[in-house]
Amino acid sequence: MVGGCSQWRWSAGLYGQLRRRGVPDGRVFLLYLGGYGVIRFVVQFFRGDDAVWGLAHSQYTAVAMVAVAALLARWWRAPV
Repeated sequence: MVGGCSQWRWSAGLYGQLRRRGVPDGRVFLLYLGGYGVIRFVVQFFRGDDAVWGLAHSQYTAVAMVAVAALLARWWRAPV
């Protein structure tokens, strides 16, 4: 319970810092999506899950999350 509470406070503090700097909500979500994907990909190397073509199923999902975040970030920057 203590770990979850401190994790929530850390996340809320980071969100507050990003909002004070003027980062819009959509960008904060993309940072979360890409960051979670990267962390999930790395963590899966230390777990003993079954691998398909060298990667665990959740690593493929993590790669897809990072790719979607990168594509959305690039699309967001595109001039209208």
